[in-house]
Amino acid sequence: MRYVRFAALAPFLMIFLSGCARSIEAISPLPPLPVSLAAPCRMPAVKRDAVRSLVDHRLALAECRRRHGRTVRFYRRLRANKKKR
Repeated sequence: MRYVRFAALAPFLMIFLSGCARSIEAISPLPPLPVSLAAPCRMPAVKRDAVRSLVDHRLALAECRRRHGRTVRFYRRLRANKKKR
């Protein structure tokens, strides 16, 4: 009796699920980041001179923030160009 129910339900499920297969869009992979943006941030070593170490860390953090901003702009432009197509 169970097989009869499944046999009656199978055509309906095939039609129902085939509609889902057509609605999926192919997603193209993102291009790789430029080398200047893909490089890891500089991590300066802590030295005996605390003031100099603080300055080095602040400079490294500022560079890392700029790189992050450039990375975000890169992907926003990429997404904007994809929408135009």
